[in-house]
Amino acid sequence: MQNQVAEQTQELTIIDKSLDTFKGAGEILRNNQSRAAKAVAVGQMLIAELKNNGGVMNPDLDSRFQKFLANCSKAKGEMNEDRKVFTQTMTLIAAAFTSEENKLDAAKAGTEAYEIQQLRNAYAKQLHEEEQERQRQLKLQLEKDKEVINMRAECKKRLSKYVSDAIAAEKLRINNVFNAITLDTYEAKKAGLKAMQPAYQYSHFKEFKHGITSRLFTAAEIDTLLLLTISEEFTPMAELYKTQIAELQTYLIDRLESKRQELEAIKRQQEEQEKERLEMERINAEKAKANEEQRKILEQQQKESEERMRVQRIENERLENERKQREQEEADRIKREEEERLRAQEQEIANNKELETTMSLFNTAAETAEVTTPKPETRQGYEIEVLNPAGWMQIFQFWFTEEGKSLDNEKIGKATLDKMKTFCEKAAHKTGTKIDSKFLKYTETFKAVNRKQ
Repeated sequence: MQNQVAEQTQELTIIDKSLDTFKGAGEILRNNQSRAAKAVAVGQMLIAELKNNGGVMNPDLDSRFQKFLANCSKAKGEMNEDRKVFTQTMTLIAAAFTSEENKLDAAKAGTEAYEIQQLRNAYAKQLHEEEQERQRQLKLQLEKDKEVINMRAECKKRLSKYVSDAIAAEKLRINNVFNAITLDTYEAKKAGLKAMQPAYQYSHFKEFKHGITSRLFTAAEIDTLLLLTISEEFTPMAELYKTQIAELQTYLIDRLESKRQELEAIKRQQEEQEKERLEMERINAEKAKANEEQRKILEQQQKESEERMRVQRIENERLENERKQREQEEADRIKREEEERLRAQEQEIANNKELETTMSLFNTAAETAEVTTPKPETRQGYEIEVLNPAGWMQIFQFWFTEEGKSLDNEKIGKATLDKMKTFCEKAAHKTGTKIDSKFLKYTETFKAVNRKQ
């Protein structure tokens, strides 16, 4: 503290003494102005003589030029010596003022202002990094939320397909059993069909394997996330299974009477075929014993019987083809209905997934926009650290390509490497363009802006 007071007293003493010193400054300045004007006039005269001589130098002009320059150098030294006392005093005065100003300069290391500015900068950087981390966590959470939505939708889709396959298989099994009914088994199958109580077995449901993988979750985490989704689906899937099988059951029960009639028609055809076969056997047996006249009668009967058998075969084939076509159409109908139902269910799953994704995005957007802490106004940028002399060459190359080549020679000559580095730092901040180099290190900087309140 004592040193500071002594320094301030000395500076005030310098300023007080300078008042007397500057009293003669005007006279010395006028003298220097006069000497300079005379020298300039002599110089102009010498240059004019050279022009009058056609611009051709000679020994006499060269000698006079040399003498003029020597006199200029001597006069400059004397003028410098005469004004030195004033300019040195002015420098001391300026230093006295600037030294006080520097104490308040936030850019000068060692000052309280500098220390406080660094604290604000560090605080601004801390808030920025915290916000970046918050945004990173929000982005990661959004990715996880979307992944969970996608996994659940995919799980429901696969589970729906799994149960749908079971429904289709059971429908085809029941339909095949119905198609295999005969007159002998009709009553038993009819009673069985009516007594059937469709129910989806949990033993089949629990065998479902989702087979879903994710880069964001482990296999154990996926199982845990999908456990509730799968367990919640059993009741609606069981109800769906029961409904679908019951609909087929009702449909087949309604077809029982037509099935019986169909079987009876087939039996009648078979009986007619058997009757004709026996008739053919009788005719063949009698032909072996008959005379010529009787044989002709039997041959006519045989032709008539063969025609009836041919017609019966055609009718049997027609009935068989109709039966097969009907059974195939029924199987196709069952398959088509199940496929359409499955498509509708998958579309519903996709719609729900889209809705959940939209809501997740909306919630995340709200969290992202949320302002949690008042933040200082901050100016961000980059600072380049040159790790190797080769890095300066890369800085020059970048600067020359982006800026220097469009400048004139004089401006290029005045450009310093530090100015070129500053240009590269600003380019990184404004455009995001950085020099890809192992010899340069970019560090993000944060400066808290100080505005008058």
